[in-house]
Amino acid sequence: MKQGTKKLLSAFLGIVMAGSFLTGCGGEPAKKAASSAQAAAVTWTEKLDGKTVDMKVTAPPKKAVSMSFATTEMMLALGLQDQMAGTAFKEEDIYPSLA
Repeated sequence: MKQGTKKLLSAFLGIVMAGSFLTGCGGEPAKKAASSAQAAAVTWTEKLDGKTVDMKVTAPPKKAVSMSFATTEMMLALGLQDQMAGTAFKEEDIYPSLA
């Protein structure tokens, strides 16, 4: 995987997890929290294949892929199973309460 792609994927997963924690800890229904999160845009600049590219995310992702088992368990614990597109790298058995 190219270095730029890794950075982009890391940024994307960071945004997913930040949104997950914000909607999971707010004590309000996920739909209300998600709609308030849509108002804030996240912007950053990446260098991809030697070119500078301005990136912008204006809404939370509808689906995400977890790239570690710890992240998978966090997403499941936050009730985000319907927003998960997949997971990778099964390192050990999942906690029984999340199975």
